Amino acid sequence: MDRGRPDDPGAPDSWPDPAAGLWRPGGADSDDAAPTEVWPRHTADNWPRQDEATTRVDGPSGHHGGPGDPARPPEPAHPPLRRLTPARLKPIVQERRNGFWGLATGTVLFVMVAAGSAEYVSTAVRFAEHVVFWALVGVAALVSVHREHRYGWEPKPRWPWAFAAVAGTLTAEVLALTAGSAVVIVGSLITLALLLFLVLMFG
Repeated sequence: MDRGRPDDPGAPDSWPDPAAGLWRPGGADSDDAAPTEVWPRHTADNWPRQDEATTRVDGPSGHHGGPGDPARPPEPAHPPLRRLTPARLKPIVQERRNGFWGLATGTVLFVMVAAGSAEYVSTAVRFAEHVVFWALVGVAALVSVHREHRYGWEPKPRWPWAFAAVAGTLTAEVLALTAGSAVVIVGSLITLALLLFLVLMFG
């Protein structure tokens, strides 16, 4: 058993018997009078702390814990600069989208749904579909006008909203009467698959 290793002092059962004469005589006043007074100096509780160990290393200046000691961070030459007044918050300019891509996408989707379901729903449901579509187009136009006034944008032309409402309704009814709902559904699926492929390739 290596008694000089502080990381492996051994178990109490492996310590030598005090009566075997392995400790120096001297009675209870001796430091090695009992194993409980010998082994704690080899345990981790009695090791020097990390800060004490670093201050004992000689620095480049030639003395212990000097200004050139790498364990001590260098002191700043000047105090850190602190702002006394709060910084001004710069407003973030809202970017405006070009074109009417959202309006065009919504109109095409409405035509696919309305024309594809024309033969499977009643006339009242078809009329309700057109009313909901017109209402959504009107709400989108009002939101667009509100955003123009809020962010100070130049007003866009208003005719695309009315054109989309009228053209979407007429296109859906013409396709339902001429091509049929089954053809519209197949064509819609092919169109959506092609658009999804283009988005995955170049989006």
